[in-house]
Amino acid sequence: MKKFNLNIIFQRNGLYKNDLKMKLLLLFLVVSFCTVQASNTTAINTVVKVNTIDVIQQSISGIITDTSGLPLVGATIIIKGTLKGATTDFDGNYTIEAANDAVLVVSYVGFLEQEISVDGRSTIDITMQEDASQLDEVILVGYGKQKAKDVTGAVDLVTAEDFNGGVTNSPGQLLQGKVAGVNVTASSGAPGAAISINIRGTSSLGAGSEPLFVVDGIPLDGGDSPGSGFGRLSASRQSPLNFLNPADIKSMTVLKDASATAIYGTRGANGVILIETYKGKSGESVLSFDTFVSSSVVANKLDLLDGPQFLAELASRGASDITTVGRDASNNFDYQDLVFRTAITQNHKISYSGGSDKTTFFASIGYSDQEGVIETTGLERVTEHLSVSTSVLNDIIKISGSITASQQINESQATGGEGESSVGNLLTALVNAAPTQSPFDAATGSLIGAPSSNPLFYLELFRDRTEIKTFLANLSFTTDLSFLTEGLSYKLNIGSQSSDADRAARVIPGGGGDLPDALAVNRFETSSKLIENYLNYDRTSNNLTISGLLGTSYQEFKEEGFQLLRDQINTGDIDPIFNFDSAENEIVGGLDSFRNVRKLQSYFGRVNLSLSDKYLLTASVRVDGSSVFGVNNQFATFSSTALGWNIGNEDFLKDSDVFSNLKLRLGWGQTGNQAIPVKLTQASFVTSAS
Repeated sequence: MKKFNLNIIFQRNGLYKNDLKMKLLLLFLVVSFCTVQASNTTAINTVVKVNTIDVIQQSISGIITDTSGLPLVGATIIIKGTLKGATTDFDGNYTIEAANDAVLVVSYVGFLEQEISVDGRSTIDITMQEDASQLDEVILVGYGKQKAKDVTGAVDLVTAEDFNGGVTNSPGQLLQGKVAGVNVTASSGAPGAAISINIRGTSSLGAGSEPLFVVDGIPLDGGDSPGSGFGRLSASRQSPLNFLNPADIKSMTVLKDASATAIYGTRGANGVILIETYKGKSGESVLSFDTFVSSSVVANKLDLLDGPQFLAELASRGASDITTVGRDASNNFDYQDLVFRTAITQNHKISYSGGSDKTTFFASIGYSDQEGVIETTGLERVTEHLSVSTSVLNDIIKISGSITASQQINESQATGGEGESSVGNLLTALVNAAPTQSPFDAATGSLIGAPSSNPLFYLELFRDRTEIKTFLANLSFTTDLSFLTEGLSYKLNIGSQSSDADRAARVIPGGGGDLPDALAVNRFETSSKLIENYLNYDRTSNNLTISGLLGTSYQEFKEEGFQLLRDQINTGDIDPIFNFDSAENEIVGGLDSFRNVRKLQSYFGRVNLSLSDKYLLTASVRVDGSSVFGVNNQFATFSSTALGWNIGNEDFLKDSDVFSNLKLRLGWGQTGNQAIPVKLTQASFVTSAS
């Protein structure tokens, strides 16, 4: 049985009058439609209700805000089924006349449309939720947000819906091929290998070339400046973003030109990438589980001789007696099958989010296990993320905080003493290995030959293990200061980051004694502290919108570590990586340590003007003082100016179907680069016994 239900309601103050002729005409049309439908179905039950309602109007008022408690200016409220509506003022307030049983349709650019029943209420406050499908209408900029149509700099936004699909083990892979002028390349195919992100080419020959990463308002220390302590862990050098679970990232905004990055002063020369993680939303609590499993193989194996082909080649060169070169005609080994494997990658994430109008939360736990296509290599990672926000004192103060923690274990191929990759040597041995030569002793099953001709030695004797623990936390307080002047607010942002990397690499004796044994232990610790204070001002008067920013920032970075090398390893049941005392001899010059401290004191400001949504002006200035420069040149001023013209909003183009958006931009700015070796400007001192 199919049912067709139709309710026809006539309102005296609505679109239709209480006209009997109109009712009869519509009733006739409905009955005719149902008759036609009945001829195409087995059975149909038609219910037609015709009601006449006397509507009592009442005044309804309230305030419309976003999830942060900030008022939304210009939000639209329409009574469903009518053309009657209203908009919010600068403080987010609205007033509208509606019936007791009316439905309000509320909309605002960049937010989900809501339908709210009046149900006899006279006061209705509404909290709007961001719409991911329209998030490109609101773009993150340095220390704030702007509508896309008001942005005057070269800024690109990539949201979760636009990220690269498939297997993504590093946040950098989400951007690959998504933003013009941004090149994302991996240093190697090894799990966890560093991913280089280059924005509009290389901007420096002697300083760092990586962009500044800002995660939820916390600038990260990439550790990629020349002479950084990470150079002592070169074999385990990883991207500063590897501690993040890609599934926790909501959006990535790329600031590309100087007019957009000048607000970051000495760290803006290589561009800036602003990363926003998921936050909770008010409403029903949501529990979700995401998982995927994938496999990887070597795309193109080397075209090498098999056993019979190898013997034929020997014979053509006059080596008829294969026993003289230690070969066995009955053997046919494919060493690539012994070294390479089908690598399995698995990623799992469970998250829980929700909240009320006052408090929202988001929590997630992720697990990733990525095998390398070379045996004994891989990356295992566990991440935890928690984000909470709440309003107190009648929404006067908004408190937000987040914590991200991760632990990574990376197994790679590297030598024990020099910290250089042994993969090249392994592949060379793979090519040199004779397919008729067995890699194992027939009696004992142990490896035979030498590493230069038996690549399996590299898998057994070489081991490089790095464990990295990272912790990132931030806490912010935002308070409304409109009692001082309309549109003014204050924000305090506190952040902390720490990372501990422990690396052990070894080469144990083997291969006929032609490999020197060595054991290396490295420890590298980094930490940073951030405190920011800034005032925000936002006000619209007639056709002019003015927003301003004025603030200070202080950030301190510390890095320290040591390296210890030993040899003469006594092998046993315990791997020397976990038994450092098994290496008895300390290599001369094998002890090294370092400690660096960098400080950055900043003052910054910005002004944005928008006239009639057509003519735009952005001006910013930042004064940076960095400890990596000499005392006579530690402070510098970086400024920018940008103009914009929304041509598409002009009367002669407003109704045109040719352009969906047409804007002309002109920008100028100054940026700097402080990614130089620490203490470069200071004299070096060494001790000597002579």
